[in-house]
Amino acid sequence: MKVLQKTILIMLLAGIISLSACKKTDTAVVSDVTPKQIYYDIESIKIDISSAGSAVKHLYDPEPFVKLQEEVLEGKLSRQEIVYRLQKIIAAYNCTHLSFFDLTAGSEENGITKASPLEFGCFGNDFYVTRAALKYSKYLGWKLTGIGDYSAAEAIDKVGEYIPSETPAGKKYNLLRLYYYEDYVYYGFTKNGKLQFSLESSEGKTKILTCRPSIPKKTFYVSLKPVTDTPFSVPVLRNRNYGIKPVPENKTLYIPFNSVRDSYEYSINNWISDLIQELNEHTYKTIVFDVRYNSGGKVYDMIKISSLLYEHKEELEKYNIAVIASGRTYSAACTFIDEMLRIFPHVKIFGEETGQAVLNYTAVHPQTLKRLNCHFAYPTQIDNVPQLTMRSTDTSRGTFPDVEILETFEGYLKGEDAVYKAIYEYYKE
Repeated sequence: MKVLQKTILIMLLAGIISLSACKKTDTAVVSDVTPKQIYYDIESIKIDISSAGSAVKHLYDPEPFVKLQEEVLEGKLSRQEIVYRLQKIIAAYNCTHLSFFDLTAGSEENGITKASPLEFGCFGNDFYVTRAALKYSKYLGWKLTGIGDYSAAEAIDKVGEYIPSETPAGKKYNLLRLYYYEDYVYYGFTKNGKLQFSLESSEGKTKILTCRPSIPKKTFYVSLKPVTDTPFSVPVLRNRNYGIKPVPENKTLYIPFNSVRDSYEYSINNWISDLIQELNEHTYKTIVFDVRYNSGGKVYDMIKISSLLYEHKEELEKYNIAVIASGRTYSAACTFIDEMLRIFPHVKIFGEETGQAVLNYTAVHPQTLKRLNCHFAYPTQIDNVPQLTMRSTDTSRGTFPDVEILETFEGYLKGEDAVYKAIYEYYKE
């Protein structure tokens, strides 16, 4: 009996030791994935960037990849460390179409998802709290002046080390993608495991807010509710990539255009048809195409839009035509601006510099890195935007507006978009 008890005890101890060993192995790299397999995922990235079909092959630098591969083979890096290291290497190319992101972000694959209790909106060059966990709702509308030991401007640069950008205007909006607690930790924005925000009220009161991360599934959030029914309110597109907002009292027809993708529910053909019908039924002076929030889409759909607008060239060129761009404007949306300038030379651009540089690389080739469980894509061609190139003095920068107007937080609260108001004033006489 004693022999049997000893045998059982030995088996239990062996099992505990075995489980402990497995747990340690899981923290190095990925469970059930070997360092050598991760090595080959990184090798795949190297091959793609340096291949003949890559538009950025002339920028390829193998050294940081090789160094990372050597460390991976040593088996001392966690999966998360490898992912952040790759993000930093790829972001250094300053090409938004050369992308790498973690497919497990926001999932509970690596534990309970934790996030910031505060979310921000960007207005001009400043950031304000626009959404917060109920516990911190009193800080809605406060200006962000710093995160951790970094000023807001320094935080933008820090995030920019991991998320690629092509222009200063595009770089600042990357801060809006700062959401998950793990990112805050890795970027060095936390203090003793807690989040720290430096905030300033409209009255000039300051506050250093130190707080724990939230668990989104268990947290009730409150958002700012600005006025939305003024003549200068930005249209909210719900489940649509584009639409129209008639404002006859301003003699302005606003065209919100957030994605260059045709929709089955509301096709591009129907959209342009509705636009022309509205112009025929009411008296307008100005048409405003708003691509501030448009990060791109499909080239085929861009060609379709261009063709339809060209069909109505004679009628449309009777109106003032304004296009609004911002640091959130990329890819096919920039091609749209180029086409508008080609078809309607009298078009004026309002807003700020685009996020996409004039000289940029597109036509991405995506793939899933199965061992790392990450998405990777590289560009295969140089974009062709002759009109934007002609008006540029530095093609490494974005397309600059004819009239620079930045959004304001005060206007946002009143429902009076600063850019819409500026366009109205510009064409009022």
